[in-house]
Amino acid sequence: MSHVMEGFKELSSLHGIQGAINVVKIHIQKSMHIFASDYYLLKLKAYNMQMQDTIDHRKRFLDVFVGMSSSINNAKMLWLSSVYKKATQGYLFNENILHEGIRPYIIDDKGYLFLPWLMVLHQQMGVHHYVFQALFNKRLNHARVVVENNFKILKKTFWELLNKSNLNVHFLPNVVVCCCMLHNMILNGKDFNIDELMQ
Repeated sequence: MSHVMEGFKELSSLHGIQGAINVVKIHIQKSMHIFASDYYLLKLKAYNMQMQDTIDHRKRFLDVFVGMSSSINNAKMLWLSSVYKKATQGYLFNENILHEGIRPYIIDDKGYLFLPWLMVLHQQMGVHHYVFQALFNKRLNHARVVVENNFKILKKTFWELLNKSNLNVHFLPNVVVCCCMLHNMILNGKDFNIDELMQ
C-alpha cells in the first residue's frame, strides 16, 4: 500500500494517507419493499439509500458498505462497517509500515469523528494555530478530491442502475458492489482515461 500513500502525498503533500472515506446517497424509487420512514429524506424530498466508500488515490474502491437508510448518520455508518471493525482490531493497515515516520490513516471531512486511524478537517480554528490548521485543511481537501468525484464517475458509467434506481432495495446493495468492482476493473485497464468521464 506504499504506492497509495505516495499517490496521496503527490495530491496533498500529506504523508501516510491510505485512503479517503465518504458517504453518498443513492436515489431509489418508492416501492412496497421499503419503509418510508427509513429511506425518505425530508430535506431532499426523496428516497435514498446510503453508501460508504473508501477510495485510493487512483479513484479505485478499497471498501464499499451499502444498504443503510438515510436516517443513519456518518458516524453510525462507520461504526457498522467493516472498515471500523478492521481498524479497531488492528488489521486495516500494516501498522509496522510507517510513511516518513507517520502511521497510516484514512481521511474524511467533517462528517466523522477524529480517531487514531481517521484524520478529519479541523473544525474549530485556534487563534494561535489558525494558519497551520487552515493549511492542513486545504491539503486534506486536495487529497479528498478523489472521493468527492468518484461517485459522480460511478453514476455516469452505470447511469441506468444508479440514478433513481427502481431495483428492489434488497438487491440494490449487491448491484452497487458489482458496479464498484467493474469500475475498478475499468480503471485497471491500460487504455482507459478517467478524465473522459468527468467531461
